[in-house]
Amino acid sequence: MAGLAAGNKLHINWSDSSFFPWLNEFTVIDYFCDVRNPFYNVECNNQYLKMQGGNPETLMSMKGYQYQLHSAQPPLYIIRKVERKSAQEVIPLSYYYILHGVVYQAPDFMSVLSSRLEMTSHYLQECLETSFGFYKFNPSKGYHWEFNQNEERKNKDVIQQQKWSMFQVSKTQPLIEEFVKKIMPLKPNEENVENMDQDNGGNQTDQASENTGEQPAEKKLKLNSR
Repeated sequence: MAGLAAGNKLHINWSDSSFFPWLNEFTVIDYFCDVRNPFYNVECNNQYLKMQGGNPETLMSMKGYQYQLHSAQPPLYIIRKVERKSAQEVIPLSYYYILHGVVYQAPDFMSVLSSRLEMTSHYLQECLETSFGFYKFNPSKGYHWEFNQNEERKNKDVIQQQKWSMFQVSKTQPLIEEFVKKIMPLKPNEENVENMDQDNGGNQTDQASENTGEQPAEKKLKLNSR
């Protein structure tokens, strides 16, 4: 059988929302083996059995390219494409995963390594280009590094501010303040201030009663008893 067509399909996905209610470990292979699925190649034993109406268990005795369920942990399913040499010998070719009904191709080791190296090279290039701006020449000092510390502090502050969004700050700040009020005891100065406020409140009440000609309740009771 001719080899399955291989291509870079790491940036695409496929799904059929009408099949989602019936998707489970027993139907996931049928879901994946849809001719509309760009990751599925009809030149495989699965398609041959599907057209002939054969039993899927006979795939174990058929040589050639096959798709099989490798792992099932709903809502995550892993499909493996293999080349079967015999009932005991299979050669894994590629892996696909289905998450919440959406099919993706799992990246191979070389793709991951190439992506990481490319990203590392990009950041190193940016670092070198930035560092050249601080390499200065002075007739008395010669070539030397000259960094602007104030600019560095500003950049650090900007990076620190970018770590939190306004939504996070507005939601977490009230919770933190409420938590601090519950667990932190009042300081002596704060207690004195509260006592002073209470005393001032009592004095104001007495002064108000004197201005209005009213007597406190205790004085009224004593007068009545006399």
